Amino acid sequence: MPKNVKKILNKKGFVYSEILNRWNYLVDNEISKISFPKTFKPSGKNSPGTLIISVQRGKEINVEFSKNTIIEKINSFFGYKILNNIRLETFNNLKENINKKKCTSLQTLQRNLEIL
Repeated sequence: MPKNVKKILNKKGFVYSEILNRWNYLVDNEISKISFPKTFKPSGKNSPGTLIISVQRGKEINVEFSKNTIIEKINSFFGYKILNNIRLETFNNLKENINKKKCTSLQTLQRNLEIL
């Protein structure tokens, strides 16, 4: 695994890396094309956290209506209530967003893995 990918996964933690790796499985195809998990913020040791999702501007309503389904799927995937809230952030252009904010996205990780 490339050093920069390993560094990102270690920094963000197991939960974030699992959500990122299985994003297409956890949300439907339509949602995965217009969004990606930006980060996961745990609330505490034994309390559920918040998932921040970056969503393409103009498509927020699609993800907003799917919030409860996404929460249920992620919690059932992990086998316990790890997530209780989703916060949405918008971006204009995926490429522009990655370059300007240097956010961690599935596409960035995939590109880094392709280098191998």
